[in-house]
Amino acid sequence: ERDGAYAYYEKAITADSLPENKVAYIQKAVELAKSQKDKKATAYWTNLQYQTKKNPNNLDLFNVGKAYIDAASEDFSYYAKADTLFAIYIEKYPTQYTGYYWRARVNWSIDSTMALSLANPYFEKVIELTIPTMSTKDSATVKNPLKLAHRYFIGYYNAKKENKVALEY
Repeated sequence: ERDGAYAYYEKAITADSLPENKVAYIQKAVELAKSQKDKKATAYWTNLQYQTKKNPNNLDLFNVGKAYIDAASEDFSYYAKADTLFAIYIEKYPTQYTGYYWRARVNWSIDSTMALSLANPYFEKVIELTIPTMSTKDSATVKNPLKLAHRYFIGYYNAKKENKVALEY
């Protein structure tokens, strides 16, 4: 039983005094959740993994945010959690487009009709940060986020009947 296994990991984490053992139990719980395709549990355990790490990095933070986005397919409220995590990402890594890109996608999911323009500032920042890298070796990595940002604004301005602005994108 899945819940029983998670409870076992919770007890083991609480009982064990060695930090490296706690990390190992959490990793096993993350793997179990992923293998069971349990998106909410994956988000929970990935977040616990992030919180437990001594020196989490940008990839750790991204993994939690992405796990929350995946869980949002089952529970819309997880988008708010993902938004909060990518806000932290932006705060910690303001010169990387990744946090802005994923925060834009999350806000576009929350505001799917674009009526509130929630994704706009984040897609604008994606464009600002990625255009200068288009002539560098990183151009392959930024091409898709840049294209999505432009597609978003084409749709946004077409919906507002501002076709001239849409054509600029």
